[in-house]
Amino acid sequence: MKLQIISLDQHDDLLSVRDKITWAKSPRILLVWPDTGRVLTRRLDLVILQRSSQQMGAQLGLVTQDIEIIRNASETGIPVFTSVASAQKSYWKYHHKPGRLLPDRRPPQALREAQASSRVSDLPGWVENRWARYAGFILAILCVVALIASFVPSATIVLAPQTSSQSLTIPVIASSQTRAVNLTGNLPAHLLTVIVEGQDQTPATGQVSVPDQKATGMVRFTNLTAQAVDVPVGTVVSDAGSPAIRFATTSDGWVAAGPGTSTDLPVEAINPGEDGNLADHAIKAIESSLGLVLTATNPYAMRGGSSNLSLAARQADYDQLYARLVKQLQSSALAQLSKMLSTGDQLIQESVQVKQVLDKKTSPPPGEPAENASLTLRLEFSGWVISGSDLHTLALEALNATLPHGVIPIDSTLVVSPSGQPRVDDSGIHLALKVQRQVMASLPADQVVANAKGLSPADAAVRLAHLYPLKNQPTVQLNPAWWPRLPIFPFRIGVELSGLS
Repeated sequence: MKLQIISLDQHDDLLSVRDKITWAKSPRILLVWPDTGRVLTRRLDLVILQRSSQQMGAQLGLVTQDIEIIRNASETGIPVFTSVASAQKSYWKYHHKPGRLLPDRRPPQALREAQASSRVSDLPGWVENRWARYAGFILAILCVVALIASFVPSATIVLAPQTSSQSLTIPVIASSQTRAVNLTGNLPAHLLTVIVEGQDQTPATGQVSVPDQKATGMVRFTNLTAQAVDVPVGTVVSDAGSPAIRFATTSDGWVAAGPGTSTDLPVEAINPGEDGNLADHAIKAIESSLGLVLTATNPYAMRGGSSNLSLAARQADYDQLYARLVKQLQSSALAQLSKMLSTGDQLIQESVQVKQVLDKKTSPPPGEPAENASLTLRLEFSGWVISGSDLHTLALEALNATLPHGVIPIDSTLVVSPSGQPRVDDSGIHLALKVQRQVMASLPADQVVANAKGLSPADAAVRLAHLYPLKNQPTVQLNPAWWPRLPIFPFRIGVELSGLS
């Protein structure tokens, strides 16, 4: 086996030697004392070095000729060799227990036996009796069983209480002037607005005369001067009416020199229609500077102007279209306002009305020819809303005020709905609310447990069914299931209610 040899110097002390042992990597450590000088002569030093070696998993051995060190090593169980060679060849006896730090001061064996024989027991005689000990053990077991029987079993009692409906009809006046819920039926209300737009059209039902052909004829131009006058094409002449009916020449011409000379030129009405059919001599004026040197008249009647009847949008068409489109947009506004509500809020549908017309476009204008009349509207609607929390508060206060004795309300069963048609006037919104909820017989859990503890499941079910109004027989669930009776401690019994949905 590998051996680590550590040679000691005259100036070594306990700390330096322990440090050298710490660096050793061998299962056996051999300390070699110097030939001259004395180190580590105390027995305590050897005990500490031995324990340090054992903590490292190594066995400690010594090479020394010092009689005092050899005696101390023998007492502490450390093998001592005369030389390094003998330590390498010899068998190292292993000692499991380290040496004692102090001398063994225990009394001799004879003294201990004498002390034991002279000791007098202070215990009563029945304690030494075997049957008394058996009885005590059995009593302890029974106590443990009693504790288990008291605290381990548990039970659950499932009850289905009888339920009924509680309902009221409450007259309500909701107004923006009301600031808080009042048991007399006054509720706050607030106004919601929404903007909607849409377009609709309807077939035109009116008729209008539409000009078709232009009237034609001849106009006679008479010279007022001694000079010849040219009459260009497009020269405009008209009658004396208001508005004037105008004609334009369709060809160039000229009037010879000399007062009273004249020439006839063809003309055509500028606008089509029957209005251009004029009697003879209806033309009176020339609409240009030629009027200073010429006169114009039609020696013959103007003929050929005509008109046709065509469909046209009437104002009545737009009135009918407006009423229909407003109704459509009101439905859209109602849907949008409903989406803006919080849970439980009530929108008074009868109050949803047009607040203002933001834009209105008709196409074409009334009286213009068209097959269809088209209308585009952009409207702002408003409607009154009552808060769901206010309705809930009023309903609960009214129902609680009329709650029968011996019953309690079932949570989350309250229903609030309008009854009849609301009426809106200057004082506010008048409506009736129907409020309804489910109630059940009062079943105090502590009383139920007190009436059932310690009984068998069958007896407990019969007793509870007799004491309380229930839909059906109670159910008792024991844990463990084979336990014969309900626990006697109330905190080990739970109560559950069923059939409340």
